[in-house]
Amino acid sequence: MNHIQIGVLSADLEGSEYIANSWGKKSTTSDITIYTTKNSQFLQTTIIPSGFPRKMLPLIITAHMSDSVVLGVSKLGLDQYTGEMAILVDTLGLKGLYAVVGSDTTGLDTYLDQMKK
Repeated sequence: MNHIQIGVLSADLEGSEYIANSWGKKSTTSDITIYTTKNSQFLQTTIIPSGFPRKMLPLIITAHMSDSVVLGVSKLGLDQYTGEMAILVDTLGLKGLYAVVGSDTTGLDTYLDQMKK
């Protein structure tokens, strides 16, 4: 069975939860929240840093656990949190960085469908 862990990095917890809920069932919550979905050939774990931006550690843990990440950008535009997340992702050398503005995940859904094949 193939497995991928995707981190949804955003200072907007509500937006992160919207994306993660659309991809899986909520299973564990603490400073990070884990969602899972699976079929006969594929397991996807989605992780969100529910304690961020109040605490930085959940963001670091989420990024470190992830194979690829989604960078959530507020509809209002870039802010200091977006910069912190982008620097962390670059420093860790994570692949699959996609920027999602608001709740438009059209391109990201296509990417995930291709990953599952």
